[in-house]
Amino acid sequence: MKNYLRVLINGIILFIFISCDDGETNVNRHGDFYPMKANTTWQYISEWSCDYVECDSDYPNWFQYVWGDTVIQGKTYTIVRGVYDVAKIARREGSKYYEWDVYNNQEYLFLDTGTPPGKSWIKHESEYWKTEIFVTIPLGALNVKGEEYRDIMVMREVTTYKGGPYSYEHVTSRYYAREIGEILSVSPGVPYTYFNGSKFSLYKYESQ
Repeated sequence: MKNYLRVLINGIILFIFISCDDGETNVNRHGDFYPMKANTTWQYISEWSCDYVECDSDYPNWFQYVWGDTVIQGKTYTIVRGVYDVAKIARREGSKYYEWDVYNNQEYLFLDTGTPPGKSWIKHESEYWKTEIFVTIPLGALNVKGEEYRDIMVMREVTTYKGGPYSYEHVTSRYYAREIGEILSVSPGVPYTYFNGSKFSLYKYESQ
């Protein structure tokens, strides 16, 4: 959208046109893209492969559920548990979603529905590792395991190992559906290993 600014200089009216990108000025998408309501469960089919046949897998074995709340450094987080351990400790603040890292004792921004496509932020950086999250073009709809989800935010998580002769980059694409949460994550193989990649696809979601 283009607007103009009218300026009067020495009796002469000048019209200065200002170009505004509506996508940049109104990027905050409505709704909750990682809802953490009580009694919510997500069940995923995990698929991965490697250089050994016995490593290949495709079956529903990844279960997550909202367990309850906890307070860390004066802020309230919701605990999402997996089958054997905590999957995520997270909180929402407007369009921003933060995850608490128990190993580094700090929180990271993992999702922001108010950041325009093409922009990014540093999730974590240390001496050897750096993780940057890029916001890509939102999707109107996406079919995952026979279920169609609408209004999709896509985050591209790029982790770079910066030390030694085996420096490499690892990318994970995460797809979040409005009022559902993460519906799909896709990761290619890790360089210098026999691991060829993985994919987690939502096949069952329940929330009361």
